[in-house]
Amino acid sequence: DAHIVNPSAHHAPVTVGNTGLSLSGQQVSLALALVSGLAISSGLMLADSIAGAGLTISGKVLAVGAGAGLTVGADTVSLTTPGTLSVSSANAAAGNHTHAITSSSNPGAAAAILASNASGYVQLEGLGIGTTGAADRGVNIVPVLTTANAYGIINAPQISGSRTLLVAEYVSGYVLDASSVTYWRGVDVVPPTLVGSGAITNQAAGINIRNLSGTGAPSVYSLIQYGPADYNLMLGYLGVGVNLNYTYVGARLNVSDTGTQLRLLYNADTAKAARWTVDSSGYLTLDVDGNQFKMDSDVRIQSANYASQLTGWGITYSGSADFRYLYADELHVKTFIADLEQALAGGQIIAKSVAILYSDFVCPAAGGSQYIYVEDLPGAADMQVFQAGDYVGLRQFSRAGGGLTVAWCWGTVSSPNTTFDGYQGWLFTRSSVPYAGAASGTINKGTLVLDFGTSGNGFYEVNAIDGLYAVNSPYAQTATWSTHPSLPTLRTRMGNLYGVTATTEYGLYAGTGAVDVTDQYLRISDVNFDIHNIDLSIHDGTREVIRLDHDDGISVWTTGGVGVLRVYTGAATIAWNGLTMSPADVMLGNATAALYWDSSASTMKIGDVDAGRYLQATGSYVSVFYDAVERARFGSTITLWDSAGADRLVLSTTGVYVGDTTEGEYLFISSAGIDFYGGGVQHGDILSSGNWWFGDTAATERIQWDSVNGLNIYNASNVAVIRAPISGNAQIIGTLEIATPGLLTAGNGDVQISSYGIRFPNSELADITKIIWEYDHVAYDQITVGRIWAERYTNDYYRVFLDGGQPTGATYIQTTISARATTGPTLFLSYYNGGTSYAAITVPAGGYVSVNSDFRYSGDLRPYRNSTQYTAHAPVWLTTPLTSTSWDGDAWSDAAVASLNLNSVFGVPDGAQAVLIELYAQDSGAYPQAGLYAAIGTTGSYFQITARPRGGGANYPGNAMGWLPVSTVSGHPTVYYQVNASGTLTMSITMRVWGYAI
Repeated sequence: DAHIVNPSAHHAPVTVGNTGLSLSGQQVSLALALVSGLAISSGLMLADSIAGAGLTISGKVLAVGAGAGLTVGADTVSLTTPGTLSVSSANAAAGNHTHAITSSSNPGAAAAILASNASGYVQLEGLGIGTTGAADRGVNIVPVLTTANAYGIINAPQISGSRTLLVAEYVSGYVLDASSVTYWRGVDVVPPTLVGSGAITNQAAGINIRNLSGTGAPSVYSLIQYGPADYNLMLGYLGVGVNLNYTYVGARLNVSDTGTQLRLLYNADTAKAARWTVDSSGYLTLDVDGNQFKMDSDVRIQSANYASQLTGWGITYSGSADFRYLYADELHVKTFIADLEQALAGGQIIAKSVAILYSDFVCPAAGGSQYIYVEDLPGAADMQVFQAGDYVGLRQFSRAGGGLTVAWCWGTVSSPNTTFDGYQGWLFTRSSVPYAGAASGTINKGTLVLDFGTSGNGFYEVNAIDGLYAVNSPYAQTATWSTHPSLPTLRTRMGNLYGVTATTEYGLYAGTGAVDVTDQYLRISDVNFDIHNIDLSIHDGTREVIRLDHDDGISVWTTGGVGVLRVYTGAATIAWNGLTMSPADVMLGNATAALYWDSSASTMKIGDVDAGRYLQATGSYVSVFYDAVERARFGSTITLWDSAGADRLVLSTTGVYVGDTTEGEYLFISSAGIDFYGGGVQHGDILSSGNWWFGDTAATERIQWDSVNGLNIYNASNVAVIRAPISGNAQIIGTLEIATPGLLTAGNGDVQISSYGIRFPNSELADITKIIWEYDHVAYDQITVGRIWAERYTNDYYRVFLDGGQPTGATYIQTTISARATTGPTLFLSYYNGGTSYAAITVPAGGYVSVNSDFRYSGDLRPYRNSTQYTAHAPVWLTTPLTSTSWDGDAWSDAAVASLNLNSVFGVPDGAQAVLIELYAQDSGAYPQAGLYAAIGTTGSYFQITARPRGGGANYPGNAMGWLPVSTVSGHPTVYYQVNASGTLTMSITMRVWGYAI
């Protein structure tokens, strides 16, 4: 070769142009600098070492490392959002960077960032608002457009000497300065001078100082008032509360230096008050308008040195009194001792039961027990006078030490013993403190023992000696108890009611025990008829006809039980006859025919309010409602609405609106013409002159007629594209385009021109296309004849559809023949599901058949070779065999030829033509033996698969496996088997199916 002898025989040898390349023989290499940032490995690439500090490299892509305080995005590097600063912030760059703050709560005369200390305080040398701070003023306030130092708060702890409080005239200011002691209607300043006129007023903050001018005694309305006009703090008369002049209505406390010095008034009645007066001797007088001084529950009135039964005195809410010495001209005491009760003849109590003490009784301590003996009831020997568990009480009278003591001994009784002659015994267990009573020592026989029963029981009492000179008597009353019989609750009292109401009156009281504003009670007397916190109902038989509800007002019903009048005064709302009423509402009639005043809306409703069909009148208009929807309103304008609440007709002074003006869908009719609106935009106008237009707007797409230009159709640019003048021919300006689904027809529709092309429909079969030529319909050309069409789908793809028809979205099978420049002719058998076409079978240029998806068939597969047709079956391979509990190692003896239904025994599907069988057998007989076998065959005369064990059990088994044609018996795949064992049940056989041909 010439190159071997002379490398330059044909051309000059290749050389390198710089040090970046090297040449050795026929090899050219790339030379890299010592530090280049590149590497050669299967090509030229970036070296990982190119990523210096702050950079990372992964997949040969450089990235900026997300360091502390940095945020790295797709193509940006930025600082992270700074952290929130506080007094305790520290310098930090990790995460959101922060900075430390140097602050002070008491910087003194130095510049500093202020922060409160742990107690929330900040101390400054001075403060200037609207001006600089002043050395002689702790706070110096100078508003805009006011005299300098008009507002000033001095730095001294109090106003004295020449220090002044300066208040601008915006708040009617004053100066208090050293001059003389002056009495300014309740203001005593030492040494003061009151400068200025008017009053300090700040009603938003609730401060008034009024009528400060003048001298002398203050008037009722003078001095300091704190709060809005009705909430005051007054000096002179000291008042706390509402409208402190005590001639006004409102809860208040008045203080005066003459007469009644302290007066507390009830807020609803100025005549009801309590008064405290101290005279010159230091005596306190208490006077109450209600004639009662009441003590609340759990309260005890006592002397300062009170100790129970030792020193001082005390009176409790429940009525217990403890005195060291009691002197009375006359003393009336209830007693259960029969001779004392009869002697006084002043009262009688009827309870559950009563018995006479048979023998002296020693009172046990609180919580202790002692047997008590009482006489049998007259004429009822040995019958129990009490019931086990009942509470009983005994009263003890004593004159020891020259005084009279009347005390109770309370307890329960149990364990009766009625075996005695004329008397009986009970175990008495005394109540615990504070319900044990004050009795002690011995209670003498003959005393009455009163049985008060159990919780919920009560007693009846008649009394003629209650109070001093029997001021509370006579009366008869009932009472009940729940916690303990020593704490009864008054239920009714008939007769003198003074002991309950503190009013001299006779009549009936029924209630919860008192006459407080929160109690429920009825009082009928010769002075009062009161019902408190109780509803009053009047009935006609079982039907309520009138109700006065103490919460909700007055209700009246008709004979049919339908409400006809309702005056509601409750605090919330109430449903009555299907109507929700608020406080101060009034209803006359019922919900289906009512006159209803709605106080919250200030409306009057007449009609079927429950069904929402009524007239409603307000101060401005009258409305008609139907099905709770306003349908008409008559006021300064007249408006009609439809059932959906949209206005359909509005009559105003300018014209008539027809439609939904809220949504902007309406007509406006006036003397000028008719305007058409949609979506709030005018889309048409018929003028009274006869001119008109309809379209998008008056200056865009529209059709318009006027007496000068005739009929014109305008485009979005306000250009007339179709003209029909008053005289002359009609004109089409520019191109006439037919948009989808636009259509031009001729010959009663036999010829159609649309955006798809030209159609010639068959007039007899209008649903079958005759001839269609289309262009650019979904990006292809198409010619259709009948139900066959050909088309150019793309520039190099042409196809013909047979027995298909234009796709309409329905599922169908269609045959497609197509040709493509890149693949050649192809036959498609396609499935179209209304949205996607799937090519099932194709025949490409090679001539073979290609199945592009699963190949399914219900008949047989029949190959054809050498003029002969064969039947073939596809195998089905199983990774998990089909098994049977009858063939999984069962013991067998000799078995003659028998059939085996593979469908019912192994689950082989019907229609199978062959099975893949694995057969395994072993025989427990002596080894070796010949002639042992288990065989499976297609018929009973020939067995293709045979397992031959040799005896010796599992050590010498026999096994076989293979495909076996099956017989079809009664439509099921069937094989035959035969067994030759060495003895009875000596052979174990296992059979599995690993596949089948079908």
